[in-house]
Amino acid sequence: MRGRKPLPSAIHDLNGNPSKLDMEARKAAEPKAPKGRPPLPKWLGIDGKKAWKEITSHLQGMGTLAISDGAAIAMIAQEWAIYREAMSKVNGPADENGGLIVTVNGQPQANPFLNVADKSYKRLVRLLVEFGLTPSSRSRISIAKTSAPASEGSDILAFIGKRAG
Repeated sequence: MRGRKPLPSAIHDLNGNPSKLDMEARKAAEPKAPKGRPPLPKWLGIDGKKAWKEITSHLQGMGTLAISDGAAIAMIAQEWAIYREAMSKVNGPADENGGLIVTVNGQPQANPFLNVADKSYKRLVRLLVEFGLTPSSRSRISIAKTSAPASEGSDILAFIGKRAG
């Protein structure tokens, strides 16, 4: 496939069909995923479950949540948990060296958890873009007035707003 990834018709509808495509033919050809909230995976940890609930709530408010999104949302939630855990190891109570550690030879070295956090961050942003959950991907769509408001103290949404885009 060449060029941009095609937008789902639900997102295209939110944009008001700026490309003037034949939306009826497009909708007829597009697979239909049943709308609804997928079940929360039991294997997610505490941070992952919090992220899951937040993300599904916002996607449902946007009108783009489908039951078949469960696996992808679980990946987002798990990546968020990995990112948080890695950053807590980098920014621990003794973080006076800006993410550096001192080896047994006395040489400064980047904290290995920075690499874990960096890789997790990159995977997380790629997944968030797929659902229109970054500022730049969200700017390409117009959200319906029924969208769920961002909850105060929302860790993952604060992260998205500051880091991605």
